Amino acid sequence: MHRELTVLFARLHPGKIPRGELLDRLRVGVCIISRSWQVTHANIEFRRQIDMENPLSVDRWGYLRIASDSAMNAATRMHGSPLAHGSSGARPRKEAFLSDDHGAVGGLCMEMMPLESGVFAPDADAIIFSLDTSAGYEIDKDQIATLFSLTKTESTVLAMLSDGLTNRDVSEQRGKSIETINSQVKSVLAKTGCINRTQLIRMATQTSVLIN
Repeated sequence: MHRELTVLFARLHPGKIPRGELLDRLRVGVCIISRSWQVTHANIEFRRQIDMENPLSVDRWGYLRIASDSAMNAATRMHGSPLAHGSSGARPRKEAFLSDDHGAVGGLCMEMMPLESGVFAPDADAIIFSLDTSAGYEIDKDQIATLFSLTKTESTVLAMLSDGLTNRDVSEQRGKSIETINSQVKSVLAKTGCINRTQLIRMATQTSVLIN
C-alpha cells in the first residue's frame, strides 16, 4: 500500500489539502503511533474499525492495543527496531503483522512501516495501515484515469484487463487490431509507472481500495 499512498499524496491536489484531511479520504485505516504506542493520529476508517468487534482498541490513555497475542508480539518486535522489518530485502520496510494467519477477527489485515523523525509529527514513530478485507472493492477506473491522466480509451482498456481479459480478448471485443491494443496497454503501463500487467492490476486494485 505504501507505493499507492505515495502516488495519492503526490497527485491529489498537492499542497492544497491538509494531510489529516487527505488521510480521512482513504478507505484503508491509517494510524500513526509514537514510540510508546500512543496514537497520535487515526483517520476516520481506522476509528471505524476500532468501533467494530475486532482485535483493535485504544485504552483510556490513548495507547493502541491488539487483542491477538501473536500479532501484538510481532508488531512490538517490529516497532522496537527497523531491523526487525522483513526477512529479506531492504530495511526498513513495510510488513504485515496481523492477518488471517494471526487469528484476525473481522477480516482485518494490518501492516506497519517505520517513519523518519518529523515526517508527520515530532513524536510520530510508525504508521499502521489496516485494511478491512471483508469489504468488497472494485476498480475505480474514473478515479485512476484522473490520477494518471488516462484517456477514456485507456481507462476502458484498463478496466477490461482488470476483468482478466488478455490483449487479444480486448482486441476482439473492441473490434481493434491487436497492434492497437498492445500500443494502448503500453501507454497505460507508461503513464502509471508499472512494468507489467500484474503490477498494473495490483496498483489499480489497491489504489481503488485506498480512495474514498
